Amino acid sequence: IVRTPDVFLFDEPLSNLDAKLRVKMRIEIQELHDRLGVTTVYVTHDQVEAMTLADRIVIMNKGFVEQIGTPREVYDEPTNEFVAGFIGSPAMNFIHLEIKEDGIWRTNCGSFSISKLPIDETIRDKVKLGIRPEHIEILKNDENFLGFKCQAVVHLDELLGADALISLSIKNVRVLARVSGIAHPVKGDKVLVGFPFDLLHLFDPETGERINKVSFN
Repeated sequence: IVRTPDVFLFDEPLSNLDAKLRVKMRIEIQELHDRLGVTTVYVTHDQVEAMTLADRIVIMNKGFVEQIGTPREVYDEPTNEFVAGFIGSPAMNFIHLEIKEDGIWRTNCGSFSISKLPIDETIRDKVKLGIRPEHIEILKNDENFLGFKCQAVVHLDELLGADALISLSIKNVRVLARVSGIAHPVKGDKVLVGFPFDLLHLFDPETGERINKVSFN
């Protein structure tokens, strides 16, 4: 047993614990790391552990490194669709977009325009839009909103306490939204939902790579 190692290696140390004990042990591991100051490599499939414990996250997929960054960086600026879908709970919603001759990008849940989109052979006329469940907003009909709006029907609702997860049907598109658990919409309600422009992500549908420097109107 090495008493003063240069590096600690943890391989799924909390995988067999119940949910309550996992929370307690995450705090204990953080305090242990702060006290010892020893570099720690922590392997986990639990993205909550990765986000809460890591200074830097290395996200791997089939043996290849997809992205290296701080928890904030991989959450706000995922390098591709895999990272975007892996980080965040629940996972990011993805919607297909298609451009028409008039330059308007259309989805099955509405249409809006995108300017300054870098056009090249890899993007063509289709992209994939990503929006995290916690970034979808429930709007009032007369509310000013910088984004695009869609009429939706609540298909399912799950109360988690402080939050609620609601599954929304927008025509033939299904998205998941995370909203406040107080006076939240319930199954069967018709609601107006908003997708904030500044919190949208675009991905190449073929390569999965993130499309940067896009502004929405």
